[in-house]
Amino acid sequence: MSDEAGEALVRACLQGDPASWEALTRTYSDLVSRVLRRVVQRQGTRLGDTDVEEMTSGVFASLVEHDGRKLKRYDPRFPFAAYLRLIARGHALDALRARRRRALAESAAPSPPPSPDPALGERLDELLAGLDARERAVIRLYFLADRTCPEIAQLIRIPENTVFSLLRRTLEKLRQEGTP
Repeated sequence: MSDEAGEALVRACLQGDPASWEALTRTYSDLVSRVLRRVVQRQGTRLGDTDVEEMTSGVFASLVEHDGRKLKRYDPRFPFAAYLRLIARGHALDALRARRRRALAESAAPSPPPSPDPALGERLDELLAGLDARERAVIRLYFLADRTCPEIAQLIRIPENTVFSLLRRTLEKLRQEGTP
């Protein structure tokens, strides 16, 4: 596809034309899949077809998230395919980092005690109840749902740096309130 055709598709997508979005995803999905596979293979990992499809969908979804921020950032002086390659590469690397963190956490996590102390669970519930809704959501998503900070940012629609700060401040708050 020519640079002009790619630019025209992006413009039409930004104007909300569903047919253009369909054409854009159909036109560039093979490119995105190839980039994802190549990046993942270079990192020494293999992906199944389902994983590649999910990651490809994730790349296209990231274009329109946050009111189409990434799509709006496209500079038509350069080929759209090159811009999309950069986004796909970053998406693949982020996904690999998240997988490695989860695998590391699973392998390093100590086995749970055979019978938890009910008083400890009650104390934890009390501490969490003392948090505001956003703090509680970040803590639960990070520790209980095993979400990364970028994933949390997308889920609750706040900037990623805010998630990092909120997590750090909330943990400090819980430490101070949790010590006798």
